[in-house]
Amino acid sequence: MARPCTYKVFLSFRGEDTRKGFTSHLYTALVNRGITTYIDDKNLHKGDLISDELLKAIEESMFAVIVLSPNYASSTWCLDELHKIVECNNYLGLQIVAVFYHVKPCDVRHQIGAFEEAFKKHELRFGKEGDRVRRWRNALTQVVSYSNWDSERFENEAILVESITQHIHERLIMKLPSSMKNLVGIDSRLEEVIRHIGLGGNDVRFIGICGMGGIGKTTIARRVYETIRSEFKVSCFLADVRERSERRGIVQIQKQLLDCMNINSDTRFDDEFEGKGIICDSLCHKKVLLVLDDVDDGGLLENLAGEQDWFGPGSRIIITTRDTHVLEVHGATYRICKVEGLEQDEALELFCLRAFKRPKPEEGYMDLSQEVVKYCDGLPLALVVLGSHLCGQTIDVWRSAIEKIKSFPHDKIFNTLKISYDGLDHSEKNIFLDIACFFKGREKDYATNIWKRCGYHVEASIATLINKSLLTIGEYYKETLEMHDLLEDMGKYIVIQECRDDPSKQSRLWSYKDVDLVLAQNKVLKKLEHLNLSNCHKLKQTPELCGALNLKTLDLSECKALNYIHPFLAHHKSLVELNLYGCSRLRRLPEFGEGMKQLSVLILTDTGIEELPTTPGKFAGVSKLDLSGCDKLTSLPLSLGCFVGLKELVLSRFMELSCVPYSTHGLESLTVEDYSDSPNIVGLLCSLSCFTSLSTLKLHVCFGTLSYNLGHLASLTDLDLSDNDFRQLPISILELPRLTRLQLYHCRFLEVLPEIPSSLRVLQADRCCSLVASKVYDAISKACCVFAESASQDREDFLQMLMPELYQEMPAWFEDQEEDNGVSLSSPSTEIIALALCFLLDGDKYSEEQPSVICNGKEFINTRLLKVSMSSYYKTLLILCLNGYSFSNLLCQDNRFQLQFPSDCCEIRVKRSGARWVCKQDVQLLKKRKYETGKRKATLKLNMDMISHSSASRNKMPVVDSPVYEEEVERATTLLASLRFASHST
Repeated sequence: MARPCTYKVFLSFRGEDTRKGFTSHLYTALVNRGITTYIDDKNLHKGDLISDELLKAIEESMFAVIVLSPNYASSTWCLDELHKIVECNNYLGLQIVAVFYHVKPCDVRHQIGAFEEAFKKHELRFGKEGDRVRRWRNALTQVVSYSNWDSERFENEAILVESITQHIHERLIMKLPSSMKNLVGIDSRLEEVIRHIGLGGNDVRFIGICGMGGIGKTTIARRVYETIRSEFKVSCFLADVRERSERRGIVQIQKQLLDCMNINSDTRFDDEFEGKGIICDSLCHKKVLLVLDDVDDGGLLENLAGEQDWFGPGSRIIITTRDTHVLEVHGATYRICKVEGLEQDEALELFCLRAFKRPKPEEGYMDLSQEVVKYCDGLPLALVVLGSHLCGQTIDVWRSAIEKIKSFPHDKIFNTLKISYDGLDHSEKNIFLDIACFFKGREKDYATNIWKRCGYHVEASIATLINKSLLTIGEYYKETLEMHDLLEDMGKYIVIQECRDDPSKQSRLWSYKDVDLVLAQNKVLKKLEHLNLSNCHKLKQTPELCGALNLKTLDLSECKALNYIHPFLAHHKSLVELNLYGCSRLRRLPEFGEGMKQLSVLILTDTGIEELPTTPGKFAGVSKLDLSGCDKLTSLPLSLGCFVGLKELVLSRFMELSCVPYSTHGLESLTVEDYSDSPNIVGLLCSLSCFTSLSTLKLHVCFGTLSYNLGHLASLTDLDLSDNDFRQLPISILELPRLTRLQLYHCRFLEVLPEIPSSLRVLQADRCCSLVASKVYDAISKACCVFAESASQDREDFLQMLMPELYQEMPAWFEDQEEDNGVSLSSPSTEIIALALCFLLDGDKYSEEQPSVICNGKEFINTRLLKVSMSSYYKTLLILCLNGYSFSNLLCQDNRFQLQFPSDCCEIRVKRSGARWVCKQDVQLLKKRKYETGKRKATLKLNMDMISHSSASRNKMPVVDSPVYEEEVERATTLLASLRFASHST
């Protein structure tokens, strides 16, 4: 039950500080907006206790604005008010707005400065440990966490007053009653849209509300319209613009717009260009609220709301659409609100309101209700439709209905979702159906390579699907293709409708039941392009498939019993991918035909293959070959030379690659995993010299040294040396000009980190438990300075590093440090060129999360960060260094940086946070150190050469000498001096 509210706002302030100035201006601004405000203008502060009148006013207010001025804490009356306000916030939902008027938030939080002096007096009077003093301190500490305004961040008090008034006005509007009932989860979405709308401003603003069909865009827009329409001179909600324009034409929609706004034009028009002119002339001096609902074509916007100057100052135009590209084509500056699905508890409540006319399920229906809610996956349309459909039905009917909708989507849901699909072109439809039937949850790159071989313009099509809210890209270790479960069902149902009675005439087969039926009857499968037989554990041999000549992908992964592939496979000229992952009993492949030039991906991971086919010239099109886990394949035969188009090669044994001919030197990715302590490592490393196009190299092995010169791999961008046993890395890593990612995860014997090239943007060295703390901390500061000097200044750029935590401390180089999650920094000076942040992470049990950084409560870094894995045995330092462009427009006078994890029950804790502004002087000092070290190295080399000439010649190895690190130079110089002395003595 809502509590009675006599006042919209209660003002708490120290009279002698602000009564005749700031507070009076704020009070006037609130009243002028029609906001009923309580102010104690009688100044009747008698005695030590707050009056009953003030207590009642606080309890009956919706908002409390606390003006924290220098002398606020000197008044026991103000502190009692504050305690009562915080109490009402906790128990009555009173909303708090804190204004730091010429005081710092940290002074209030920690009661220092003027607040410290005030509390010394209170403690003398009431006792240091008195309950009253303790309550005041807790209230001050708590109030800093609420919505707050710092007067020092505003150019003048007028702007500050207007900003606070606007904030309260927007939130009061959202609390107004609405004629729309049974809306669940609307408040947070309404708040976001109204925040983008920015009531009170004189600019003309376009706001886009975007999302998939049935997600609630129209409901949100209607609720916003009802809430704020009284703020505008004229208003209009044009519903179903897409459908009405198709049926009646754009001219009729233009006339409807004018009629809706009570504009009687003397000029009749039958032409859309005349209509545009009349709309502009009629509305250009009026403050307009216009909602255009369900717009799918930029041309509709051009004819209904073409330019900002069509509308008067303060106008707001809201567009709901499934396609964000429509807004981009229009060209106006948009604030876009992306509508997401309902949370689990919200979805259950909405469903129950329709199914049971109450917010919770009836007895015996909880499990069935949760099953429906899970199927709907937060989509309001589906929850409403299915809730209404099942209302009043028995449990048996519910069970039957649930099974039916899993096979055949409800017509209303299907038809609503299919609108977006119908707007796609031919290739976009095919890619959408492929994702729905096969590739949902798969890596984007994996599917992209297949589509490219099929002749599709993949990137453009994926961008269209994302714009139309039919596809999202998952942000896991690698980008994955994701879509709503109901969109997946819709796609599969579209394929089923191609021929519901005969699966052999469908373009795609994914159901084991359908596949078994079609193959058993040996039917002609002219339309079949993708066949998934994965995990058919009893399948011993593949069918002939002679009737499926258009087959593009064949997935036989995890067919454990498979030992024979029908030779007719050689005649499949359209085959792009053959996946035999995990077919452990398969010993050999059939001879591939001359026509299999489309074959691009051949996955033989964990198969029993003993040798590759010897037929030359048949693998010219294969770009990816995965031979990892092929334990019976003891060597790469000369036939590997057939793979002249090879781009990606995955091995699990060391072997020389000399058999690969010159024509395959376009190899871009090589992965090798071998924990057998193989002596072939030298041969493998030497054979790399011919692969100048190599961009990704992954060597997961257990050798103790790595002293091979990698410097010639000029195209290398990603180097993964995780899980190795070496103690040092080759100095040649510094010579890799394009290296952006270096992974050294769990190199447990690694003692020293190498100097890194300026191109590096990711360094992952967590769980390297043998690193020396001083060297690690020195490497962190060097890396940040190198990045700061080389980073781009015209776009967002940042370096991220994961390092082992050593001795439970944070590098002292981070000058500002605080316990727990969060560190505060003041604004940077002009000499600042980068920002370095450090977070010390801890956890009691294994957990893996992908964090984000927030500044002052808002997202700070748009690019996704490294995934952090924690356990009770290892602690980690996460270091981020950002260029000036990243923070130039986001930072205020006082900035607080925190790490945020997506999971509510995250097991990872931030024990300590640190920060440092990287300035030009830091970079200059690093250069000076490098110069001095370089001089010492040159001297060392000269002396060593002199000694070597007087010594016996040494045999030359086919690999370079172990690298000399900076910290070893001093020791070596001292040693040489000793050798010289000894030599001279003899």
